[in-house]
Amino acid sequence: MEEQNRKLQQELLEERKNTNFTQTYPKGWERIRNLIQSNPG
Repeated sequence: MEEQNRKLQQELLEERKNTNFTQTYPKGWERIRNLIQSNPG
């Protein structure tokens, strides 16, 4: 029970780390790079 609890809390912490940014996939990065190149600054 204790072990399961600890595991659950660890997972919640991991999830929380991912809340303040958008996960971008390779196609998304490609699009972002193209936008940066075509519109620098």
